[in-house]
Amino acid sequence: MNVRGALLAVVAALLPALAGGASAEALAGLAGTYGNASGCRYAASGNVIEDDMVILKPDEYQTYATLCEFLDVRAARDGSQVVTALCGHEGDEAQTIELMRFARDPSGRDAFAIFGQAGDHYGEVEPCG
Repeated sequence: MNVRGALLAVVAALLPALAGGASAEALAGLAGTYGNASGCRYAASGNVIEDDMVILKPDEYQTYATLCEFLDVRAARDGSQVVTALCGHEGDEAQTIELMRFARDPSGRDAFAIFGQAGDHYGEVEPCG
């Protein structure tokens, strides 16, 4: 086997590991659908009523105009979780790669605060019930 053939064999063997699994990563400690008030109404009815909706599921984040699939979830020392996500945006064919941070409510309430890559507070979500 020549060097090129050996290199191709190594790449073929590593490709599945580099490409990741077929399933998305999931946030720890999140079971079911969380949302703000309008997000939970949307989750229950399937009808968008207000454009401030926010929905958080174990493997995705959704707003009125954005849907993000979680690709990688990492735990930080402070207990928050940092997510790399692939996001689609309404009216735009392009997808973006986003970093977000999800932090449990420090008081123990079943809620998550959502922050963007620059630390912007995107909102807070609670279980939809």
